[in-house]
Amino acid sequence: MKAGRELSADNLVDSLFLANPHPALPSVLRSSAKPQALAPVGVVETTSVASALLAADAGCKAAPVELAAVRLAVGMAGKSYVIYSGELANVEASVAAGAEVAKAHDKLVETVILANPDPLVDSFLT
Repeated sequence: MKAGRELSADNLVDSLFLANPHPALPSVLRSSAKPQALAPVGVVETTSVASALLAADAGCKAAPVELAAVRLAVGMAGKSYVIYSGELANVEASVAAGAEVAKAHDKLVETVILANPDPLVDSFLT
């Protein structure tokens, strides 16, 4: 990690070393399912892949939520986002924890919580 950071110098956007990832993180990266229909959802958007992964991990560890999706930079100019789903209070706690981590890295773009999403929103979530 140190050598990679030094080598990339001014071109480094962000970095990540996640020694103990939440168990949901590897599986959602391989295959993302849509959140349960009409369940509250929360989104954390970041400007880097590393910060999105940190936000996903922190949010899952903060409260019992479903990690519904993690979308990493492809076709989004480096931006990434995480979607949590579950009970409203848990989604709120997860979004707050994920946003805090991204903000600490100066990579937070936006957060949103949909307490009662319209069924039409479902097709845009993932």
